[in-house]
Amino acid sequence: MGHGLLGRALTAYYAGSGDKRVLQTLEAGYSGDRDWLRLGWGMSNAWPAYDTYTWTGNREIAAALTTLFSKDGGGKQPGGASWNRYRDPPNPAPDAETNDHVVHFLESTTPWALGYLWTGNRDLLDATLAWHDLLERRSMQPSGVPVADEFYGPTGAFRATETCDVAGYLWSQAALLIITGQGRIADRAERAFFNAAPATVARDFRTHVYFQSPNRVVDGSPPCPHGPGASGCSYKRTHFPLCCTAALNRIVPNYVMHMWMATYDNGLAATYYGPCRLSALAGDRVPVDIVCRSDYPFNETIDLIINPARE
Repeated sequence: MGHGLLGRALTAYYAGSGDKRVLQTLEAGYSGDRDWLRLGWGMSNAWPAYDTYTWTGNREIAAALTTLFSKDGGGKQPGGASWNRYRDPPNPAPDAETNDHVVHFLESTTPWALGYLWTGNRDLLDATLAWHDLLERRSMQPSGVPVADEFYGPTGAFRATETCDVAGYLWSQAALLIITGQGRIADRAERAFFNAAPATVARDFRTHVYFQSPNRVVDGSPPCPHGPGASGCSYKRTHFPLCCTAALNRIVPNYVMHMWMATYDNGLAATYYGPCRLSALAGDRVPVDIVCRSDYPFNETIDLIINPARE
């Protein structure tokens, strides 16, 4: 899964920098054997491969994506959980679905929405939204992220959430917002960002937790039996494994990158709120500079100063 997260970081860097060396690296990485895109623990490579295709038109990448989203295109990891489980909606009956490691859940459900863009099959998007709605109904913490210690399950006084899943949940909602434009999904992301995200790291950004729990009041409580064990609920410089140490650095960029989005009619949409400045093109490629002033979420007032190059 790590190479998929690297791929997403590289596509974000290319989108911001235009560095052609990065695009050449991405194209080389996602070309060739169409089957390797189906390997790994989760479908984390689908999105950067798709972005790379949109920039290059590489036919080998297109063939790999077509195979991935075909009826039997799920994961090929021997003994691993099949991604195909998530191409269909869940059984809504109570406890009908067995839980899953939440990182695997997020990385294996969300890309099926991308499959809707690739194939035009609306069922794939509906299935993805149904799985995320199930996660919200069954496992949502007061802080706006699901129970993830490290599998999802019913909330409880000392259930915890892995820092990887604070980052992963925010990313997944941004991805679903891009495709659906649904305000309720943006609300999910804001709630997670302004509540759970700050709890992952100390104020000086020198230590962090592997797990956070809404009822954590003293160091070492709750016991956090999973992952690194009890120490996972303590603020430390690093935790083993190092996944959460790296993941907490994804949280702020993923929010800031998606505060504004383009619309299909050449407009601009303010999707997440907060102080920011945007320079973009709108309408008939008219340069627009927008400054947003606010101390949201502590205040509901949002001031937008909009300066287009022409009417």
